[in-house]
Amino acid sequence: MQTFLANKAAGFLKSSYNVDLSIEGVQVILPNKIILTNVYIPDEHNDTLIFATEIDFSFRNFSGEKNRLETGHIGLRKAKLYLRKLPQDSVYNFLTFTRKFASENPDTTGPEFSMYASRIEVEHMHFIKEPVGCDSCTVLNWESCNLDVSDFRLEDGEFVTATIHQMQYEDADRFSLKRFKAKAAYQPQFMELEDLEFTTTQSHVEGKARLDYASIDDFDDFLNKVSINAEFIDSKLQSDEFRMFIPEYPNLGLVAIDGKAKGPVNDLKTENISIEYGERTSFFGSVDLENVTEVDHIYLDGNIGYFRTTRDEANDLYYALFGTRIPEQLPALDQLSLTGHYTGSLESFEARGRAETNLGKFSTDLILHDLDDPKNVTYDGNLTLESFELGELLEDDILGRVSLKGKVKGRSFLPENAEADMDIAVSQLQFKGYDYKNLTVDGNAANGAFKGILKIKDPNLDLDFDGDFVMVEDSNRFDFQASVNYW
Repeated sequence: MQTFLANKAAGFLKSSYNVDLSIEGVQVILPNKIILTNVYIPDEHNDTLIFATEIDFSFRNFSGEKNRLETGHIGLRKAKLYLRKLPQDSVYNFLTFTRKFASENPDTTGPEFSMYASRIEVEHMHFIKEPVGCDSCTVLNWESCNLDVSDFRLEDGEFVTATIHQMQYEDADRFSLKRFKAKAAYQPQFMELEDLEFTTTQSHVEGKARLDYASIDDFDDFLNKVSINAEFIDSKLQSDEFRMFIPEYPNLGLVAIDGKAKGPVNDLKTENISIEYGERTSFFGSVDLENVTEVDHIYLDGNIGYFRTTRDEANDLYYALFGTRIPEQLPALDQLSLTGHYTGSLESFEARGRAETNLGKFSTDLILHDLDDPKNVTYDGNLTLESFELGELLEDDILGRVSLKGKVKGRSFLPENAEADMDIAVSQLQFKGYDYKNLTVDGNAANGAFKGILKIKDPNLDLDFDGDFVMVEDSNRFDFQASVNYW
């Protein structure tokens, strides 16, 4: 009797859907429970696709007219699921298998195969995903997989929805999944997870996520072809785990994240993103990123609510993102807090914002070029300094604290190479120990030399200066006209 039922089921699947199936044993427990043992389904290349030592399910109904199967509980024990794609295949073997249940002619009046299961439980499954012959593709090898799912629905042969209560697996090569739950949906062109929560060896994520793609093959170029639509809630991501699947992902260590992101990795738009990195680095804002995995072509457009960091952590972050260190110039600038709008690449940048540092405050509306070359960097725009320790920044004992506002256009961040055209109002300038007030400067400064107009309305000096002077260690030169009203 058992052999007859097994052969009957295998014959039905073969004749109706061209599915090869072998079942070693069948046990029927009235009124509606069926237990199958040693169930084997090969793929189109006659390699193992599915094997289960035991499958039990509570049969409810099958409608030939509707082409629909309904079951209660389904259990799989000691199962194997091997997803493979050979070089000559256009899709993975599992997708080829599921398509057998769809109507060959989309115009047929016969319905597509559909299925409902109230509960599915998988125990100790071995899962493999292997694109054979593709050395750069990701291979998955998950052991001890356990799965608990309710309200599983398969519609139109390919559309799947389910509530995942728990999923876990062990992966000796990468990281293990300790807990996973979500309301899931799958179609050939998207995957969606609502009410998502998962915990891995080092990460914990809550929120929701959706991946859109033209076909499953797009995952072979995940960075550019798979569009992400995600929301993170109080999540912590360990970059080492992502780098196991995406080697180009920056080595950031553990990062706390909250907010939204949309688009492919290399064309990502974020909204109200909050990020914490290291011990003293935090960020909040909305940033659009392009080509983040290509250092020479990276571009960002960011509205920053705040960005706070230290020199050491900024250096570590910069290295993780771009593979190089921040230039060693300006060592006195140790703490930084930014707000504003910043647009550009690593070489050219437009900065309209405000900053607070350990040396003082400043705000900018500047366009900068050649930022990767501190000697030849250029800048043009408006600058405001508020009680800023300019002398300490430039390592110049003659200068002290400066407060100013005006237009600047210049080159180089190195004192020995710096030159600038300026039209500024200086409310405070500490120079050689004296605190000057109420200066206006319209001219050019370079290499210890100044040429232009300088006006000082200080309580101890009323000066109108028009000319040039040079003040360096070995020589001083003056050529100017000046009006001094009092000293």
